[in-house]
Amino acid sequence: TEFVDLLIRAHASRCRLPASMLATNLRVTQRDGGVDTEVLQPMPGDDSGWFGVPTCWQYKSSKSTGITKKDLKNEIQKPYASQLIQRGYGYRWCICDDITAQKKADWKRILENEVKSLRGQPDLVEILTASDLADLASHYPAVAGWFVPAPTDRFLLFDDDREVELVWNG
Repeated sequence: TEFVDLLIRAHASRCRLPASMLATNLRVTQRDGGVDTEVLQPMPGDDSGWFGVPTCWQYKSSKSTGITKKDLKNEIQKPYASQLIQRGYGYRWCICDDITAQKKADWKRILENEVKSLRGQPDLVEILTASDLADLASHYPAVAGWFVPAPTDRFLLFDDDREVELVWNG
């Protein structure tokens, strides 16, 4: 949760989306209605393809092998998630695991059918895996570095008022 939230915050900053347009909650023990993070507006200049509309994000730290069709349906039908979807939000389901392209397509189809039942259109669903998130994190080394222990005396952080990057000082 902390990693994905930091990643979304870094991307929002780069896209110049005010922090006030993000609603996050690190307390995973609180009932969240199916939404871990909410991005209230599209991100201008988003190049990932995941933030072109307001979005609600649900994170799962479990392995993909235990996820069933029923689990996916139950997630997207949770009260707050379904309310946001009805209002036109995109649904982003993140899993801390990797899955095959076929499984990803199957899961997306299941979730799209649920979105279609909620708002009449099957669009606006994305499944993000550990690899997808790692790819986005590669654009924000300071975020990735936060979670990968490294000797801090070997890196210098430079801030150009918008982006922070790790520079090898070897």
